Amino acid sequence: MASNSSPPVVVGVDGSPSSLGALDYAAQWAVRRQTSLRMVNVLARPYHAFPYGGFLILKPDEQLRAAADARLRELADKVRSERPDLTGVQAVTAIGHSAAVLIEQSRQAAVTVVGCRGVGGFEQLMLGSTSAHLAAHGHGAIVIIRPPLAVAPGPVQRAPHRTLGPILACYDGSPASVAALRFAAGEAALRDVPLTVAHVYERDEPAAKQLLIEAVAPWADDYPGKPIELRPIYSQHQPQYALLEASRHAALTVIGARGHSGLTSLLLGSVSRYLIHQAYGPVAVVHPAEQGKEGK
Repeated sequence: MASNSSPPVVVGVDGSPSSLGALDYAAQWAVRRQTSLRMVNVLARPYHAFPYGGFLILKPDEQLRAAADARLRELADKVRSERPDLTGVQAVTAIGHSAAVLIEQSRQAAVTVVGCRGVGGFEQLMLGSTSAHLAAHGHGAIVIIRPPLAVAPGPVQRAPHRTLGPILACYDGSPASVAALRFAAGEAALRDVPLTVAHVYERDEPAAKQLLIEAVAPWADDYPGKPIELRPIYSQHQPQYALLEASRHAALTVIGARGHSGLTSLLLGSVSRYLIHQAYGPVAVVHPAEQGKEGK
């Protein structure tokens, strides 16, 4: 059982279908890790712009704040009733820029979970740019829920996020991808599902295979999960498409926040950003320990 000092699972909630899917996913994560869940709703600071330049930051409307607090408490009560095995649920309404608030919250989080975009709700918290900014500058593991929930008439339906499929770790030998691999292995062990380690190469398949063997060699014999699949993937200048296809059957795709420059780069640029917006399931972007506390 987790102690009171265990870092919580933080989730950004704005009332949109995407964020409600993220909330459900984060609650599962908190139960699995036997830690608390912290729900964070961010209200933007209103301001008045003057005709000839400059602006004045205003105090948030008290009625808007009260409505946001009430809705968040309602969601928290619902989560508590649906998941009595959670060790605790916190509901936090913050004022400021959504990405900046969640980046700060991620400093002390086991993992930080957000939807990939918002469609209305409290303050349209997750609008793509927030998710990408958080993934690039957050701390530890940032989980982006892909795909978003479909908007349909009637009650909101939760996304059927798969939890029993394999965990896919994208590896290129960089410190960030080492952190991503370690995080992916730990999550696969917790879920008792297979671990797949993928490396995209352009020319040398034997070297790619050897890179993967050396990546898992220090701990493979003691790995408590299912068998590990080492998957070198050939791609001619299109690593993002190769990894997108690899994500098709993964319960979670894990990438490093920074990687080597060049073809197999996994930095939060073309490849990571592409996966955040296009992957077939949730994506975890893991920052090395020196950039932020890793989710454990």
